[in-house]
Amino acid sequence: MWQFLGVLLHMGCVKMPSLEHYWSKNSLYRVPLFSRIMPRNKFQLMLRFWHFVNNEDSGSRRLCKIIELLDHLNNTMDNIYCPNKNILVDESMMPWKGRLVFRQYVKNKRHRYGIKFYELCESDGIVLKVKIYSGEITLGKYLLGQTGAIILDLMEKFLGKDYHLTDRKSNPKECTKAKLKQRDVISRNRESVVVAKWKDKRDVLMINILHSLQMIEVTNRRGEKKMKPNIIKDYNQFMLGVDRGEQMVSYYDCLRKTIIWYKKVALHLFDTFLFNAYCLNSKYGLDKTISLQKFRELIVTDLLGERLNEMVPRITKNNFHYLSSIPRNEKKKFLTKPCRVCSKIKRKETRYECAVCENSPLLCIGECFRMLWIAFGTRKHFRYIAELEMAINLRPLKSKALPAFYEFTGSDTTTTYCGNGKKFAWSTWCSFNDVTEAFFGAVCNS
Repeated sequence: MWQFLGVLLHMGCVKMPSLEHYWSKNSLYRVPLFSRIMPRNKFQLMLRFWHFVNNEDSGSRRLCKIIELLDHLNNTMDNIYCPNKNILVDESMMPWKGRLVFRQYVKNKRHRYGIKFYELCESDGIVLKVKIYSGEITLGKYLLGQTGAIILDLMEKFLGKDYHLTDRKSNPKECTKAKLKQRDVISRNRESVVVAKWKDKRDVLMINILHSLQMIEVTNRRGEKKMKPNIIKDYNQFMLGVDRGEQMVSYYDCLRKTIIWYKKVALHLFDTFLFNAYCLNSKYGLDKTISLQKFRELIVTDLLGERLNEMVPRITKNNFHYLSSIPRNEKKKFLTKPCRVCSKIKRKETRYECAVCENSPLLCIGECFRMLWIAFGTRKHFRYIAELEMAINLRPLKSKALPAFYEFTGSDTTTTYCGNGKKFAWSTWCSFNDVTEAFFGAVCNS
């Protein structure tokens, strides 16, 4: 399972058009790492049966498929981290165009169709708590509506600790419905609450309880100086970290197209809380200058474990076959012996032998050595087998009968024959050599 998660997270760094391309043998897309870690069919089966709750105990709630994972991540963040004073509630959309009863449409968002997330964030982008909007009616005891109930649930731990929430239903209409020209501002006060409206390129409604409304001079990135409300300045300062966090998560998100919504939500949550881990490492870790990409690579390396360290077999002197001279003796300066291939037809001497093959067969430099070598096995069992050695051991008649044996038993396409494996079929043939002539006859008549 750790390797499965590692492959999923690494897909966020290595972008491909589809899942199948990660295991493609096409030189344009081939990445050997994925096929070395896990076969494609195994990965697709694990992704197909990937669940986060027992279906028999899931219940009838709309978020029952994902609620246990969401609660676990929220509780973990609550137990290990205490945020600073500057926190805020942000809305985000995860793209989703499939059929879903609580799918949202927001025309001003980049992804207009999707699943809405309410996130309680710190000013530097760390997500403290996540709430998924499911459309279920939860008004709460304060009767502030659906959104108000969600925000109160997110802020439950911080209520009564110098954090305040304001009811927008009682906002003054002369302020909210006022028509302003560009750079104009209007405000109303009630006790410690300031409700203001300011027009830049469009109307901006503000509610503040920390300080009174003041117009201050602000310098933008181009060096231009403009007058803005101090509430806008503070909001931009604290909101910058949240927007930057969402931007960085989008660079390496591992979201994939799927017909199962809760799997895509899980991947989005993994990306979000993995960014939390990166932010905490940047604050309190040993290497505070590490990039997000390098941090993800370290996490993936740890998840993949020993499988990542298995090297791809390379052709070296130990497995690449080559000829060497036969050692000389006292009587003969250049010792020669019969070639293992040519001598079966007509005796021919050679003074070269294969230095890698077992028993060092004597071979001529020409066609005798340029025989076919078969790559066999994978990973640490990978090796080259000489076709010549196989033909000599099988004998000519049995070698010619091999195609009929493969066709009869299906050894090239199936794993079993009548419930028995390939090794059993081969041992049966070796025990009854009379079948060889029947197989050879089938090859000749085909």
